[in-house]
Amino acid sequence: MYNLPQSTEINKALPKTVLYEKFELKPSQQKAFDADVSRMVITNVLSSHTLPAVAEGQSVKTIYVVTVQLKRKQYVSGKSIELLSRLIPQKMVLVLEHDDKMQLAVHHSRLLTSEWMNEDDLDIPILGLDFDKVWENIVAAVGSIVLDNAISIDEQLDKDWKRRQTEQKIAQLEKKARTEKQPRKKWELVSEIRRLEKEL
Repeated sequence: MYNLPQSTEINKALPKTVLYEKFELKPSQQKAFDADVSRMVITNVLSSHTLPAVAEGQSVKTIYVVTVQLKRKQYVSGKSIELLSRLIPQKMVLVLEHDDKMQLAVHHSRLLTSEWMNEDDLDIPILGLDFDKVWENIVAAVGSIVLDNAISIDEQLDKDWKRRQTEQKIAQLEKKARTEKQPRKKWELVSEIRRLEKEL
């Protein structure tokens, strides 16, 4: 499953009611979570016991793969998925399923998601000599981040997030500049776009 070795498979159901009780979720949180999530199953456990060729990391000992069947593809801004990631204090790769499409999600300082894809195209990479490195590579793969060995994964994520924010701002300003009638205002918008482009 998900191109992971059979030795990692456990297929253990994770009932929503257990989460609600254990983490004392408010009724509003339960309602929102229930509207998004149908069921959850821990499908794989990646550890030095299930993958003897990979050593324990200094901070990452185990990675859980949890399949989450969604009731709707447009889960509300990822809040339910982010909540799930924050509640369970473990490194988790979430495989989000809706109809015949799947999407990977991980939480590492912020929620990162892959594109929606067919099950045959879904791949969770096991790259690295220890689980710290395996986790970094999974985060990079899900977030479409090119790792730079000169900086940490956290710095890379921060840099990538700022770049995306700047690109979004540029797109908004370009749209505004196209519809702006006043030459002076248009020139100010174009100047701001050029300044932001230099930051990329």
